[in-house]
Amino acid sequence: MPNGAPEVASDDGCVEKVRLLHTYMVAASDYLRAVQVLPERSGVMSKADYTRVREYSEQARKKAEVARYLMDWHISKHGC
Repeated sequence: MPNGAPEVASDDGCVEKVRLLHTYMVAASDYLRAVQVLPERSGVMSKADYTRVREYSEQARKKAEVARYLMDWHISKHGC
């Protein structure tokens, strides 16, 4: 698969569910890393860098939310 998701089926045989789960896990992991940087580096980085990291973390949060929504929507519609 192009996004690096494993091309395997879940226990119920749904490859798309695995792809969506992988996408969500990557997005959630990116968000976690971005949020962890903020308190660790807040006194060390410039205000501009802090703002950039904060904006990145907000984008990562939104990406994770969308990925989770799409995964949940697929599961509810597909029944997998």
